[in-house]
Amino acid sequence: MKLSAQHSHPLSERLLHLGAMVSILAMIGACGGGADGSQFTPPPPAPAPQPIPAQTSVPEPVGYDEYRLAAFNRINQIRLSAGLGMLEQNIELDRAAQAHANWQIANGIFSHLEDVGSNGFTGVNWWDRDAAAGYKVSQGTEVMVTGAAPASGVDVLVNMAYHRAGILQFEPLDVGIGFTPEGVDGFSELLVAEIAFPDDDTFRSAGQLPQAFVDGVVVWPLDGAANVAAGMGHEIPDPVPDTDVLTLGTPASVGISESKTIVVQRFEMFEDLTDAPVSVALMTHDTDTNHILAPYTAEIVPTELLHHNTKYRVEFVGNSISTLDSTKTELSITWRFSTGNEDYLSGGLS
Repeated sequence: MKLSAQHSHPLSERLLHLGAMVSILAMIGACGGGADGSQFTPPPPAPAPQPIPAQTSVPEPVGYDEYRLAAFNRINQIRLSAGLGMLEQNIELDRAAQAHANWQIANGIFSHLEDVGSNGFTGVNWWDRDAAAGYKVSQGTEVMVTGAAPASGVDVLVNMAYHRAGILQFEPLDVGIGFTPEGVDGFSELLVAEIAFPDDDTFRSAGQLPQAFVDGVVVWPLDGAANVAAGMGHEIPDPVPDTDVLTLGTPASVGISESKTIVVQRFEMFEDLTDAPVSVALMTHDTDTNHILAPYTAEIVPTELLHHNTKYRVEFVGNSISTLDSTKTELSITWRFSTGNEDYLSGGLS
């Protein structure tokens, strides 16, 4: 992968939780006969939380069966290979994820939303369920997939436009895994992952940084990746409405920190040997018709399946703009990957 960045001036990291500024009036000694004109200087306010360095090791999970452990390990393998920090097991998020997996099986519904009063209800939205389990979310996401063994299910998720963006977020620190091998009403092997970082922990409430070698930019598929599937698979919702989702190729994506906004000037895909352009739909926060993609992610989705056993080249030119102080970094990235023999990765809905 070729990556160049030209900085207009040094970037400041985003402070996700700014400490309150307290103004204290200077106190001047004024008692008769004792005043010396000295001024009381209040202590400085506590510094705002800063992102921690990328976690390149985390404790071994406790209490996971082979299914949950496989999903946990695969998520962290993917994040490490992409240049991100690992996620640590969190038992509250485990509880929320497993409860939602159980709810879907009990009610025969595949959905991120739970119905109030339904069997096993713990919260309408994923953040409600996380809070009910004892985890106060700052930011994060919930991803889930059915019809695949856990590690394979994670691969299915990262091959898709919206779910990939969730797994490859920079800042999250914690993960909870839920899995139900049994099935009902056409879906089985249901994996649920809660990915988040907390807002009630001073040390961890600003999330984590990426690894230094990526220079603040993560791409997928990885530069040099082989045996990439030709098609994206059954993403819900369809990122290119009015087009059969199973006719769409595997997306290429660029991600940056949540403290920045990505601006696309040019984002294209080519067959590398022939320079033949690939027809793609550009997805950004502004162009995403489903209003899901965040401002710090941009993707191109091929409007047809990619060819098997073919090498592709992706070219991105644009800017990264700080949401804190509007400083701008120019980005120019070129990378390559190759498809294999598969149309799709094995797995069902996600």
